[in-house]
Amino acid sequence: MRKKSIIPFFLISLAIMIKEPFFFSFAPFFAILYKTKKIAPSLWVAASCGLLVDTFSIGTFGVNTIMFTFVTLITHEKQKYFSDTSLGRLFFVFVISLQCSVITYTYENIDKLVAVTTSNTLLSDFLVSPILDALMGLILFYWPSKIYFFIKKIFFFFCFLYKGLKTKKYDNLT
Repeated sequence: MRKKSIIPFFLISLAIMIKEPFFFSFAPFFAILYKTKKIAPSLWVAASCGLLVDTFSIGTFGVNTIMFTFVTLITHEKQKYFSDTSLGRLFFVFVISLQCSVITYTYENIDKLVAVTTSNTLLSDFLVSPILDALMGLILFYWPSKIYFFIKKIFFFFCFLYKGLKTKKYDNLT
């Protein structure tokens, strides 16, 4: 198995340290993590990501750690049902982000007798935010890696083609 880069983790971590933690999501990173790692390392990384978010957030300490670990437990085995195409990754990141939104909303309203849910809440938390997370994952993580591997493949093809032409030219001289 090819070793995957951990650059997405550091990009999101840097963004969390610069901006408020609720703007950026770990959902694209979790989608990459679930495709490349088994359940035990994924749980450790999810707990570490939650601890990182909890460190820089104002809310109750440990909530994000529990949420990310719970989402990993729920979603890790479901990744096999999503294809490895752009659309499949988009839907997978959407599902992860939607689960994070539902768990966060449930936690915030668990102590209230009546949870006030408006159309703005439903639209922003359960539709717009997961869609933006999915698009962010597609544009910032999935497509650049595909472009990089495509350019690398083309570059090595032309390098070997050039070497092949060069050796054939010298073979004709002898």
